[in-house]
Amino acid sequence: MARIIKIRDVKRIDSKKVNSNEIFGSLANLSETIGLKKLFIYHEILAPKHRSSSPHYHSSKEEFVYVLKGKPSIWLDGDIRTLFSGDAVGFPAGEKGYHMIENKSDEEVQLLVISIEENKDHVFYFPEE
Repeated sequence: MARIIKIRDVKRIDSKKVNSNEIFGSLANLSETIGLKKLFIYHEILAPKHRSSSPHYHSSKEEFVYVLKGKPSIWLDGDIRTLFSGDAVGFPAGEKGYHMIENKSDEEVQLLVISIEENKDHVFYFPEE
């Protein structure tokens, strides 16, 4: 059965870097709340000076990101660009899809992230200092 939700009412969790105290974004898992099993959709809030993750790519999962609010910087295989509210970007699976989104501004950034759940997906991280 279809379900209508209000994003503001969905429980949020802080995404954290593995083996670190660094907090990435605040996530609301919309798929779980709505009851979707194959489509993964979440609303992410990046506080000022926070990033969504470490630079990475997925072995088999594609990702789509739509900027709802703010001006995030996007890291694409070492190249940095600025996105604006209303912009969208897709990340292909594989090494050509290395990416990271960062909020370098003093304003909150809000993102809608969509992907397909992939049980056999592996995440590979870009070496960081």
